[in-house]
Amino acid sequence: MIFFLAALLSAGCTHGDLDVRGPGAPAIEAPVDSDRDGIVDETDICVSISNPDQADEDSDLVGDACDNCPSVTNPDQKDSDGNGVGDACEEVVPSPGASADVTPTPHKEWLKVSAGGSHTCAIDKEYKLWCWGRNNHGQIGNGESGTDKFEEVPVKIETDIEKWISVTAGFEHTCGISEDSGGHKLWCWGNNSFGQLGKGTTEEINSPGRVGAGLLWDSVSAGGSHTCGTGAAGRLWCWGMNDRGQLGIGESGRGTERTRAALVDGNDWAMVSTGGDHTCGLKTDNTLWCWGEGGHGQLGNGREGSVFEDAPIKVGTDLWSYVTAASSHTCAIKKPNETLWCWGANFFDELGDGSYRQKTIPTSVAEATAAWSLVDAGAGFTCGTKKTDGILNCWGSDTWGQIGDGEGMSVGTLKKVKEGTGWTYISSGRTHACGIITDGSLWCWGSNVYGELGDGDKPNKKEVPVGVEIMLEMRIRPGIDRF
Repeated sequence: MIFFLAALLSAGCTHGDLDVRGPGAPAIEAPVDSDRDGIVDETDICVSISNPDQADEDSDLVGDACDNCPSVTNPDQKDSDGNGVGDACEEVVPSPGASADVTPTPHKEWLKVSAGGSHTCAIDKEYKLWCWGRNNHGQIGNGESGTDKFEEVPVKIETDIEKWISVTAGFEHTCGISEDSGGHKLWCWGNNSFGQLGKGTTEEINSPGRVGAGLLWDSVSAGGSHTCGTGAAGRLWCWGMNDRGQLGIGESGRGTERTRAALVDGNDWAMVSTGGDHTCGLKTDNTLWCWGEGGHGQLGNGREGSVFEDAPIKVGTDLWSYVTAASSHTCAIKKPNETLWCWGANFFDELGDGSYRQKTIPTSVAEATAAWSLVDAGAGFTCGTKKTDGILNCWGSDTWGQIGDGEGMSVGTLKKVKEGTGWTYISSGRTHACGIITDGSLWCWGSNVYGELGDGDKPNKKEVPVGVEIMLEMRIRPGIDRF
């Protein structure tokens, strides 16, 4: 803002006349008009920009020429993110005919999605990574963190990584695998209280950090406070919390956590799934193994109560094609008929057998003979797709609408999720779930307290799936056409 010094004026003299009032006479200051619009600063409602018409659409005594939100009353001109657009305009829907501050992109196609504690991450068909939801420990990966941080629409994770091929959202941390000419590399970020990021420290980081620089990875799974991944030559590594033996390294208890990848016995691991504080994995011969907390029977070894295993134990003699571990229960697809079996806690009938009684060995779900193509276990609920119809069913706790059938109550029988058929990918989190259908569209449902559904409607839960669209910030003030 530029100010001009006025010449001394004598009474009745015009600008530029000599001062003839005599020695010692008090000076008379000319009214200041900083922006030279003919309106003196004392009465000008925008002193830094010429605005002779004194337009003030929202009547907040800040002229439109200076106002960072001219269509909504905001005399304090608050602009929390410093982007030049007032908070008042970034929080409201513009009136008809106004330019939107944010605009949905055309339908985006997605490849993978992972629902975590209160956040979600997904990979689009351009192999770019997007995350949204709670960000109190930096689990979004956008370089920010804090108790009041969240993102209620997808945020692109800006890194030098050109191609993401896998992502897994844990309770409060996230990991992903990238691909380049050097192979498959692993990255983790978020809460690191127990070393679950595998960086050799317990300091949280809010953007992707490389794990095991000398290792190449095939898969990764982020759990409650631990992480496991498979790599070259069928090797399996785990790191993080180990109070109940969830790392599978033959020891357990406080003080045995690992801040770097620890090798689990064996060189024939095909996949791994981490739960709250237990872990399960499949070997290349299709045998199933579990370890860690077993108090609710989630290890499938016939034991319950105050029990845990600090090394992998084989689950029966059957062969399996897929396994998913949740907070206190486990589900798996059995070969050769691809039938679905679950075991562990059953407070909400998350096992899908209608008994509401926990099971310590694999138990078939309600439709015992059906063949299943997808399944994912969440905290107290489960979702899966049968091969015959491509319809997505969920069962168990529905406190937050995570069953997705619109009934808003806990259900025990398999319930059809109210949106589409042909689901190609599903993920069950703590109190929300997400899935992708054949056209590549992404849908989420359940809790939205921290914006984890990605629909921009925090904190309203959704009892049926809502579409996730990317919102591109246009940085255009409502009602102003800049083109």
